[in-house]
Amino acid sequence: MVAPQHAIPTWNDFGGVNSASSKTENGLSLNLSLDVKTYYLGQKVHISVDEKNTQSKTNNIPAAENWPLNGLIITLSLCQSEDYPFGIAVYQGDLSSSDLSNAVPLHLYNMNGLFGCSTPFVHPISYSFKPGSDIADLTPKNGDIAISSYIKDRQISADVSLKGYWTDSDSSRFRSFEPGIYTVVVGDEWGNVVVIHFTVLNAVSPAIITTPQNSPVEVLSISARSNSEPKDDPTIEINLKNVSTDPIVSLNTVLIEFAPTDYNFGFSITTGSPLLPGRNVIAIGDLPQGQFGEGVVYSLKISGTFRNGKTFSFMWYPPDK
Repeated sequence: MVAPQHAIPTWNDFGGVNSASSKTENGLSLNLSLDVKTYYLGQKVHISVDEKNTQSKTNNIPAAENWPLNGLIITLSLCQSEDYPFGIAVYQGDLSSSDLSNAVPLHLYNMNGLFGCSTPFVHPISYSFKPGSDIADLTPKNGDIAISSYIKDRQISADVSLKGYWTDSDSSRFRSFEPGIYTVVVGDEWGNVVVIHFTVLNAVSPAIITTPQNSPVEVLSISARSNSEPKDDPTIEINLKNVSTDPIVSLNTVLIEFAPTDYNFGFSITTGSPLLPGRNVIAIGDLPQGQFGEGVVYSLKISGTFRNGKTFSFMWYPPDK
């Protein structure tokens, strides 16, 4: 089992906007929540999972390794020696629990990103849950000191933010979630399963303001740049123009929804060497992963500072989006 990127190990039930739970015979409640039911193109999907003791007394439960499905991701921090008694999976389509045995989950991680991970993943042999809580003490295997840093008062919950998936296990092609219905599944090692769904709409979120007509910076081009030698990482070139009447002394762009992480492009602009009105500047950078234009909805967040100290920040989308 390996890890999806950008997992944050803190519990947030999102106010129960899109959630479901199931109580188990061993006195635990497995809970699954998403922040919303419907997403727009390019939005992150926030998944929150929690395993809680429903009893009013301490609940000592041995590890079972009775996973209900193959492909559940149980390690939620890349290259770190920790895992959870539950796992998540995301599927394309509107699936029910009876459909999951034959369904293939999406790759939420990049196999290439695991190279160099030398720390083994470990798994406790038992959990001692505190009364009415998701806090538990973990009992490691004999001689296993790798989990000593989180053996006491461990919160058995996790939040995961996903922008999309990898198209196959041995490449670095990343895709944002396309329009359609998706199924999110969480299962624990005691055989319990919870299923919920979300929809991605074929539209950009109306909550995001696109470039205003009086924006101080114009995007002249954003494109993949051809390299003299073949490279795994694409080189991206962003060309911006100062269309305001004031010099710009700092400028930054963030390429959003292209890879699992937003990618920052900095420009060689300073107080002593500002971007003057009517002039353009180019930033070039190698994206760490992904393939430019592979069906990904991308956008730019552009921000900067004028010489008079005033700042600006706005979103830009391709004209056909």
